[in-house]
Amino acid sequence: MKSLLQQSRLAQLLEQRNSYLALLCGLLMLCLLLTMLCFYLANREKVIVVPPTIDRAFWVSNSQVSPDYLTKMTIFYSNLRFNVTPNSADYQRQALLRYTEPRFYGEFSDQLVAERDRIIQQHVSTAFYPVDTAVNTKTLTVIITGDLISSVGTTELSPQRVAYQWTYRFNNGQLLIKQLQEVKPHA
Repeated sequence: MKSLLQQSRLAQLLEQRNSYLALLCGLLMLCLLLTMLCFYLANREKVIVVPPTIDRAFWVSNSQVSPDYLTKMTIFYSNLRFNVTPNSADYQRQALLRYTEPRFYGEFSDQLVAERDRIIQQHVSTAFYPVDTAVNTKTLTVIITGDLISSVGTTELSPQRVAYQWTYRFNNGQLLIKQLQEVKPHA
């Protein structure tokens, strides 16, 4: 009788062990499947960003940005760069340099310091009013066209239609200024 009881108990323990082993194998397969899914989805992530003025949403993925994002950031950078007074020139220079690629930083900083000194010395104020943008998401360039109005002291100069090409580098979710140059505006 003892032997029969031991065999029954042994069969019950084996059955219980096999059940737990089957559960363990199932959980292991599920973990492997979830790991593969995580690696698959890691490069397909898009972050939906809503700008402060909610007129349109734009997206940013790990390797691309939407045209709306490039446009919004170009307008933001253009405001920092071209809407300048003698009192705000230094602050705006520092703010703009935070978004500058390291290789372009020195050249851009020198250019902004020289302009800041000229603005302070001559009491120049500028205002930029964008009228058009042309976006290329493949090369991460935006040409922004607008009217630049300058004033020296209290004398306002006539508006000029200008266009600037902003070139960017997208690095770890951050859009960095790689180059800024004036181009001929389209008529």
